[in-house]
Amino acid sequence: MSRERVFRKLDDSDARTIWITAPAGSGKTALASSWVQARGLTCLWFQLDAGDADPATFFHYLILAGLHRAGRKRVHFTALTPEYLPGIELYARRFFEQLLRLYSEPFVLVFDNCHELATIAPLAGLILNALIDSMPAAGKLVCLSRGPMPSGLTRQSAGPGFLHLDWEELSFTTDEAIALAER
Repeated sequence: MSRERVFRKLDDSDARTIWITAPAGSGKTALASSWVQARGLTCLWFQLDAGDADPATFFHYLILAGLHRAGRKRVHFTALTPEYLPGIELYARRFFEQLLRLYSEPFVLVFDNCHELATIAPLAGLILNALIDSMPAAGKLVCLSRGPMPSGLTRQSAGPGFLHLDWEELSFTTDEAIALAER
C-alpha cells in the first residue's frame, strides 16, 4: 500500500538524512522499502546486526557491498585495521567518500536496525557523522531504529537537512487504515 503522506516527507529535498524511530513491527522497513521501490531509487540496503557493533566487521560488509556495486570497475577499499582506529573518523570519511562515488544517480543508503550500533555509541556517532558529511547531493541516508539516535548525532540532527520521524508520524491515519482494510 502506498503511503504518500509519509512518502512526501521522505521526498523532502532538504532532508538528506532521515532517522525513523519506532518499535519493532511498526512498519519502518516496509515503509522504507516501499518508498525506495515507488520512487525507483538506486539503493544500498545495509541490514545491521549485533556483529556490526565491531567497526571492522561493519566496514568489512560495506566493502563487500561497494565491490558488488563497482562490478567490473576497479576499486580498492582499505580495510579497517588497528592502526586506523585512533583516526577512525578520518578513515570513515575517506571510506564513505570512496563508496558513495559509486552512486551518481539519485540514490538512498538505508541502514536498517541502527539500534544495533548502541553498543558502540561513541563510535556510532563518529561513523554516522562521517557518513552524513560525505553524502553527495544526489544521495539520502535513511536510518531505521527501534531506539534513539546516538548522542553523537546531536549536531547533525539540529540542522535543516535532518528529518526525524517517530511512531506517531508512521502510524496510519483513519483514512489510510480504512483504505488498507478495503484492499
